[in-house]
Amino acid sequence: FPYTTLFRSQHIGAPAKVIVNVGDVVKKGQLIGVAQENALGANIHSSIDGTVINADENYVTIRRD
Repeated sequence: FPYTTLFRSQHIGAPAKVIVNVGDVVKKGQLIGVAQENALGANIHSSIDGTVINADENYVTIRRD
């Protein structure tokens, strides 16, 4: 696939806080969202190498480069 979409809420609990911006280049396995402090949640990581093309309140989309 040329891109992947990662939902901030792939788990029970609070959505992860996105720590990347549109245009950022990320590597597979890189941390892109962190669990909110004092809340049930989980960190999320990039599943591919690529460029962030969307980062909003619901999800992060990464285009494979």
